[in-house]
Amino acid sequence: MHSRLNLSLNISRPSMRFEKSQSAMAIMLLACSGIALAQSTDKKKDQSPWEVSIGAGVVSAPEYEGAKKSVTGFAPSVNVSYKTNGYGTFSVGGKGLGLAWTAIDKDEYSIGLSLGQSAGRVDNKDGTTLRPGSKRLKGMGEIKSATELGVFGHYTVGVPIMLEWVKGSGDGKADAVTRKINGHGGSRFTLSTEIPWQVSGDLTLSFAPNIVWADKKYNQTYFGVTSVQSANSGFKAYTARQGIKSVGLTIGADYKITPQWSANASISLDQLRGDAAKSPLVQKKSQNTFYVGANYTF
Repeated sequence: MHSRLNLSLNISRPSMRFEKSQSAMAIMLLACSGIALAQSTDKKKDQSPWEVSIGAGVVSAPEYEGAKKSVTGFAPSVNVSYKTNGYGTFSVGGKGLGLAWTAIDKDEYSIGLSLGQSAGRVDNKDGTTLRPGSKRLKGMGEIKSATELGVFGHYTVGVPIMLEWVKGSGDGKADAVTRKINGHGGSRFTLSTEIPWQVSGDLTLSFAPNIVWADKKYNQTYFGVTSVQSANSGFKAYTARQGIKSVGLTIGADYKITPQWSANASISLDQLRGDAAKSPLVQKKSQNTFYVGANYTF
């Protein structure tokens, strides 16, 4: 948990962990790859300042936040981190820009900056694992991708308590001609932890609950319906206010096949809450994401 890269190893939509960044998330967890998996203790013994991993897998996720229909696709990942002597850890990986600088990088606590990018949302075609959206949203206008600047950190009190704040670069307003929305322009706060369970020498399970709070600008962009959007799409006009957007739990499994190769899988269970859950765009409040893949660490 000592570097920002370790908080998001495989895939996540930007609205989740690092999005979720990714965000989240995204986004999350998502963050990137926004599936959080516990790191085995033997990596701490590795004296190399470099950590490089490549991986790929299959992910199944909702077409967009609130969708009933899911989409399945290929999910590649590349993650690189370099721990300096006195200047923190620099890492690259995940979806979007996926850049992070962990200025203070210790096992007990950390703090750093991130630069990511949201995936936005399309309304003229069904979504993919890389680009959320649905034909059902026709007339809502495309939400353009937004650069997301974030601040993150953790403090360990038995388990790591992680906090991330992400701010989007857009303004959440639609272009008068194209009707495309210029990014969300809002803020998200994600509070999470990760509890590892070393089942055996090769198998590690992890449990990562999280709570995501979003401001009015973010929620209105993704869950609100303006009068113009209502006229174009047929959805009832709706104003989404600030508040807790979702609560979730990611259960991950990491199995070491060799010192370099590992197989991993995860299930992310998210429940939309507050004004996000009440949106006319939401078909299903429970949003589940599944991932299975493999990683090679150099």
